[in-house]
This record gives sequence, structure tokens and C-alpha cells, in this order.
Amino acid sequence: MGIRLNFDMLDEPCPIKGATGLVIENRYIFARLVQAIHSYAPDDESVKFFTDRYDSLKSDEIMHITDILGFEINSTSVTKMIYSDLESQIKTNPELSVEIENLFSDIVSLIARETLDFEPDLQIGELGLQKIFKALDIKIETGDMTIFERVSDIIRVFKYLRKKQLLIFINLGTYLTVDELESVAEYAVLQNVDMLLLDNASVTAPPALTQYVLDEDFVLVKTNTAK
Repeated sequence: MGIRLNFDMLDEPCPIKGATGLVIENRYIFARLVQAIHSYAPDDESVKFFTDRYDSLKSDEIMHITDILGFEINSTSVTKMIYSDLESQIKTNPELSVEIENLFSDIVSLIARETLDFEPDLQIGELGLQKIFKALDIKIETGDMTIFERVSDIIRVFKYLRKKQLLIFINLGTYLTVDELESVAEYAVLQNVDMLLLDNASVTAPPALTQYVLDEDFVLVKTNTAK
């Protein structure tokens, strides 16, 4: 299922499927569109994102990133998804589940003994898997990554956000080489992610990236077609 973008400077909607680039040469129009995306709402007439079935995308179905280095990969919504998947994975292994439950029970018993003589009276809550994950500070390893590696990680993390349907990068072409853009586009397609690369400056589009350019005369031109 593809997605389409429409705003008042387009004669017809711009299709977004897989890795798609859109270069807007006019700086004022570019800034206005970025601002509209930042405050996007389905009932906003200034910009529309909708599916091939003409269903408008909700604001929580779109992730837009203007500051790649400042983007928090280990956000609460991401870690919740990871904890849920990890919990499901553990529960598919009965022996491992029993072993962990027994260890939980031992830990609770040891701590419960210490609380008996403590003033004031203490209460012990349930020790679930997700609470253990949080206590262990389980999260995606980021470390010292390049911008290219960070973008790849963001695409991978995007798959965990089941509500999201569209990933938008602002001015990503400024930071990546043509070869890196090629790898990013191919990876997005491989992950079945619909991704829009919105740029103000001209970008040399690799074969894996379908690119459109809205020129200074406000004519939308497809400059290449992804292989």
C-alpha cells in the first residue's frame, strides 16, 4: 500500500512508496512544508498524507526527523515495543521461562526476609519480566555511530513502532554520500518501510531512490525511478 503527499503547490499528489525523495528548490515553500509536517493533523488543509484508499494518515502514524544526531532512539515507545517482543520470545521457551520464574521467586523470598524487621512496614510488588528489563536498563546499543549508521538504526527501530506508517527525514541528503543514500534506500525497501527524504538542495539520487523535484516554477518532475 502506497502513501501520497499533497499540499497547495502541487498540481497532483506526490506518491511515496518504499524509498522516495522530494527536493523542493524554493526555500520558502520548503520551510513552510517542514513546519506543516511538524504540526501535522489530518484535518489540516495545508498538507495531506493519505493512502491509496484515500484514508488520511493520523499524526501518530508519521515519524519525522529533522535532527538526526539529536533523535532519541531509545525512546519510551521504542523500549516498550522491545520489551514486549523480548518477553514474547522468552515465553516461547518453556524451560527458560520456568528457570527465570524460579530465580524471580528466590529473589523475592530473599528480599522479603529483610523487610520483616524493617520499620515502617514494606510491601513488595510483583516482579514481572518487563520490570526486570527496565531495571537492567536494556536498550538499543548506540555508541559512537556515524550518521549513516544512525540512519540505518532509525529505520530498523521504525519497524518496532507498529502504528507508524511513514518515516520522513528532513535534509538527509546533506549528510550522506550517494553510495550511503543507495544503501539507506535499499535497506528501507528491504524492511518494507515507506520513507520520504525531503530536501531543499539538489541531491544526486541513487538508483534505489525514486526522486521528485519541485522546481522554482513549481513544476513537479520525476528525475529517476528506483530499480
